[in-house]
Amino acid sequence: LRGHKGCVSAVAALPGGDRLLTGGQDGACVWAWREGRESLRLEGHGGEVLAVATFPDGERLVTGSEDMTARVWRASDGRELLQLAGHTGGVHAVAVLEDGLRIVTGSWDKTARLWNASDGSQVRVFSGHEYGMVAVALLPDGARLLTGSADGTARLWALGDGTELQELRGHKGVVNAVAAPSDGQSVATGSDDQTVRIWNVADGVELLCLRGHGGPTNGICVLHDGISIASASGEDTGAGLPLLENGLQNGIVRIWGPNLMEEEEAAGSKLAAEIQLWGP
Repeated sequence: LRGHKGCVSAVAALPGGDRLLTGGQDGACVWAWREGRESLRLEGHGGEVLAVATFPDGERLVTGSEDMTARVWRASDGRELLQLAGHTGGVHAVAVLEDGLRIVTGSWDKTARLWNASDGSQVRVFSGHEYGMVAVALLPDGARLLTGSADGTARLWALGDGTELQELRGHKGVVNAVAAPSDGQSVATGSDDQTVRIWNVADGVELLCLRGHGGPTNGICVLHDGISIASASGEDTGAGLPLLENGLQNGIVRIWGPNLMEEEEAAGSKLAAEIQLWGP
């Protein structure tokens, strides 16, 4: 899918699987990916779109931007419905609760914020990280929030009152990505230190440290089985992967099996302004 002018920073799938939402240096787009075409361009942000998410019903979209706002859009025609203003730094992460009633944002201003999805009002601020927040995820119970930060920690919060429940400390670099398996008992984090770590939610103890990437772990997600984890990295030349002809690095996605010790690998080219789709 070609059309973005500059780096593509974020991607999310709309319910139904036929459309994708992407964000990048030139804004946000909706794609009819089976037809290979851009169907909507979301106009309004005054900076790079760093994060994207969709509402469970697929009728609304959320974007977060370097312009310090998050925005809600109508998926059918790209109309801007709400502007979530209050952060004092770029909005690097967005998520929507399963009930579709609230939105969470994470920002370089060191805070996460909870918003009312119907009128855009701010409900709560989560403060405690020492540096900017770059990742957020909601636990399956819808009552807890997981954040990742440039301070090298991840933290668990109670959505109800903003209380910090656990500080997950162990990474030796920025925590770029966070995810919550469906068991609700553990969470996963990925970091510049090239590892994926699994933590016990109840006490914050590190359960596993998954090594294998040769570069920063930039993204992680839970697969459809609710247990397996995919992690993405731009591997450096120290991992034995040469730079590509365009001067960019190879990208590696690793799939960690149900016992979180088995691993499969998929390699691809990390190309500017291009989105690659992978089959089953």
